[in-house]
Amino acid sequence: MPTDPHRLRAVFAVPAWGWVRQRLRSALEAGRELPQRLVLADPTPEQRRAANALLGRAGASGAIRLTMAQLEAPLVEAGLVDSLHQALELCDGPLIDRRALDDADSARWQAVHAQAGALLDDVHGQLPILAAQGLWRRLSAGEPQQALVWIAQLAALASALQHAQDWPLAVLAARCTGDAHALDRGRPLGRLALRLLAGCQDDGDVLAWRRAWAGLGVQAAQTTAPVLVLNLPWQDHGLGQAWNRATAQGDPLRLSLHNLERSCLAPLAGRRVFVCENPTILEYA
Repeated sequence: MPTDPHRLRAVFAVPAWGWVRQRLRSALEAGRELPQRLVLADPTPEQRRAANALLGRAGASGAIRLTMAQLEAPLVEAGLVDSLHQALELCDGPLIDRRALDDADSARWQAVHAQAGALLDDVHGQLPILAAQGLWRRLSAGEPQQALVWIAQLAALASALQHAQDWPLAVLAARCTGDAHALDRGRPLGRLALRLLAGCQDDGDVLAWRRAWAGLGVQAAQTTAPVLVLNLPWQDHGLGQAWNRATAQGDPLRLSLHNLERSCLAPLAGRRVFVCENPTILEYA
């Protein structure tokens, strides 16, 4: 029987039948059989009128209950389509085998994990955790090819660290990736590098981040990195006097990491101290 896509869309592609098309498409694309019956408990007036017209039940109200035969027969008998499968594709495009897509996607990520295991020395036992947490996928926005690029760069990074110490972070990043900022705090590759090479699972604390890189023989930039502190006491002179005045008045003070790490601090003595390196706020007591 010849099909008539234009008439079909005028009848079946209207919003009132959207709920039927969506449910049937979801079932078929998930690899399931068509449901034997569809129920819509609280239809809109438009949905109710469309069902009444199809079923020849003028004035019917309440929930809509449809069998597949009741839905398909009028479309086929009117010469609009040969089947519900065909109706769905003519109205909303080809049906997608989502199970096959999911299987292919899973195979790609298994290949990523296998490549990581082959190229990277997992001294801190992080590779199984990264795979279980889906971190490769999340950091790469679902792009396996990007994850493979990072794995190659991490292998180059590990090799460079074995052959030299006291790398400036930007120089190391440029050497191994071509991007001087690729290992900056918060960047995906930098997070992965610290997880795998230093066992550091959180780069939110800027001081812990610097210590983790220092443990690998890498000098992270510190001179201009800004921090905001509150209630942090200073016990020597010079900058310390300005710091203590701000502390006594309850005012925040903006410094650099260089100042903070080389400072001579007074005992905290139960004082609540705040250090903010945007966007992270750390509280000490």
